[in-house]
Amino acid sequence: MRFFLRLFGIAIISLPFILAALLYSSVQQTPLVTKNIVLKHSDIARAKKIIAKNDPRKLREGQKKSVTVSAQDISVALNYLRAQVIKGGVETKLSDGAINLYGTALLPDNPIGKYLNVELALVQEQQQLAVEQLKIGSVSIPGFLVEAGYSFFTASEQGMQLAAITNMLQSAQISHDKLQLSYIWHKDALDRVKGLVLTGQDKQVLMAYQQQLANITRGFSANRKYSLIVLLEPLFSFAAERSVHNDPVVENRALLSVLAAYANGHSLKRLTGEAGAKSKRLKLYLHKRHDFVQHFTISAGLAVQGGKTLADAVGLYKEYADKKTSSGFSFTDLAADRAGVRLAELATASKSSAYRIQRHMSGRLTEATFMPRTRDLPEGLSATAFQRKYQGGKGLAYQRVVDLIEQRIDDLAINR
Repeated sequence: MRFFLRLFGIAIISLPFILAALLYSSVQQTPLVTKNIVLKHSDIARAKKIIAKNDPRKLREGQKKSVTVSAQDISVALNYLRAQVIKGGVETKLSDGAINLYGTALLPDNPIGKYLNVELALVQEQQQLAVEQLKIGSVSIPGFLVEAGYSFFTASEQGMQLAAITNMLQSAQISHDKLQLSYIWHKDALDRVKGLVLTGQDKQVLMAYQQQLANITRGFSANRKYSLIVLLEPLFSFAAERSVHNDPVVENRALLSVLAAYANGHSLKRLTGEAGAKSKRLKLYLHKRHDFVQHFTISAGLAVQGGKTLADAVGLYKEYADKKTSSGFSFTDLAADRAGVRLAELATASKSSAYRIQRHMSGRLTEATFMPRTRDLPEGLSATAFQRKYQGGKGLAYQRVVDLIEQRIDDLAINR
């Protein structure tokens, strides 16, 4: 008995050292994923098709559906989710009967290492996905331990939500370049997803900005036109007040998310399950144009939710789609997109950057503070003209205009 007590005591004393050794082995100096995931307009078009074919509003309870995705599709989706939480990258590789996921997270400054690298190997077993191995840094964890940990996690509230979603999966088939998933739809799945990605605290912050937006718009006429400044300035003042006791990054993210939904005629109910206070619809403009407001706000909203690459890709996709219609490709719209992305980046990059943007955007604000000159930029280009002059977005002439836009954005006051 004394021997076992002594052994137990040694184990307790050794535990912190063991955990420290595991932590040291998990953190590394070089990233596993070095490739910068750049979303193309074709990725967004592909995602729209997948979503359209699996639109939950059109699915019946218990309906069986299947979806086929590529390694690129998986990488795009995972990088979207990753961007909401950490800086880094995710890469996916498919082979016959196996999926390999590689992830890198950039860590805050510390004496151990800069990167947390993760490798996850999944294999197809009887038309289901099973974990073969999880590797964190140089520490390898066998699949059966990962599966046991997952089973333990599903006993928690969030774990049960995740399990309810994954349990819809009926089968999985992996080829060398495609993954086919078959699932049975359950109507409460969307609510469970929202519960995973949006906490009660997140909802409270969003609702606070929705209420403040309603308060602000109440003081304006629905029959007049106003610069977007009339909303930006008081909203960022509100964010600065709340940031005295709250995280300014969280506050700015909520502000830009609410503003994007409002300016583009969407309700927060899709995201939170609650519509919140109703705001008066105002006629807004930037550089005397309403479409700039839409481009600017939706790109800013996308950037704070899914990162710069997603917002840039969606903006470019919109312009490529427009060149096939009467409106044509417009570098002016692209400038508004990129300006919205820049504001979002600076507003959420760090606490110090978030505070600085709040000061810039809440005192004597002008459009020139955050919006570049656009009057001399080409716009309304037909598909033929765009291909001839700018090689469909691949030529040097195209890049020169994009570089000019970026330089003008670099020169804006919000960068100083």
